[in-house]
Amino acid sequence: MVGITPQRKRLDRAIDLIQALLAIYPDAKLYIKGHRPEQYEWMHAPGRIKELEYYNEQYQRINDNPELQNAVIFDGFGNDMSKWYQKIDFILSPSDFESFHYALADGVASGCLPVVWNWDEASVLYDSSWIVNNENQALEKIKSYLNIDNIDEIRNKNRNLIIQRYGYQKIFKQIQGIIYE
Repeated sequence: MVGITPQRKRLDRAIDLIQALLAIYPDAKLYIKGHRPEQYEWMHAPGRIKELEYYNEQYQRINDNPELQNAVIFDGFGNDMSKWYQKIDFILSPSDFESFHYALADGVASGCLPVVWNWDEASVLYDSSWIVNNENQALEKIKSYLNIDNIDEIRNKNRNLIIQRYGYQKIFKQIQGIIYE
């Protein structure tokens, strides 16, 4: 998972999912890349107190559960995304809302398998086969990915979808069309 701030990114859903996965796959890990909410100055504004409480509740869930303590890894912010994605099998988008979700496209382009909660326009921007409606469907999606014999074909198909829809050649042509109209 890349980015857990603001709250609508739904860290709680990702934790629910890893907890369910651990019952089946005891070695499962949830890697979280990016700044933690308390590291952002704006998250300490008076209007964000309840939101920080939400994060503290999620941290407490992790700290109170030895399995989660070993399974949830905060990798922190860094400009090493291509290297980071090399250890990631699934890219999660458990958000309530996204405008585009660049990390999802990045992850898929890097070979990660997408699990996307059904936020508005998710199926317009991305393949509807990536979409889930709840934790149980997310768990089943991951289990199905793990049981596919042609997983490299799926990764390539997904990567090609990102390139066809959002690759620089297509986007640059669109920008040039707008500029030179």
